[in-house]
Amino acid sequence: MHYMKALDVLKTFKNRDEKHNYLKSDLCLHIAASLVGQREFSKAQEYCNRAEEAAKLIDDQEHDLEVSATCHNIANAYVRQANEALVMFHKAVDIYILAFGDNHPDLATIYDNMAKIYRDKNNIEEAERLD
Repeated sequence: MHYMKALDVLKTFKNRDEKHNYLKSDLCLHIAASLVGQREFSKAQEYCNRAEEAAKLIDDQEHDLEVSATCHNIANAYVRQANEALVMFHKAVDIYILAFGDNHPDLATIYDNMAKIYRDKNNIEEAERLD
């Protein structure tokens, strides 16, 4: 509830500078994490998307890492819903690559998690491509 009030306050700001976008992105990440705890995965994904959009307007690699990590966490929570999980894993990969290049060590964990889902779906060829 307080998160939503904070988001409403941010909407009233006329000056949408980098600080505003950082606060909006950070707040959306907190809302997404809270929604994951409530098992509201589709709403969490929506707020992760909002965080990503706001993060694109700022230049902060550490914050990009937070956005990607949240997408990754949502994907892990979605594992029983494989297709939705893969969407969030791909989003996490895209953010990591954009912010850090394709050799970031956290990418190995994400690729491994994606491969497990592909194996569970009997898509061995895609799983092996990621291994």
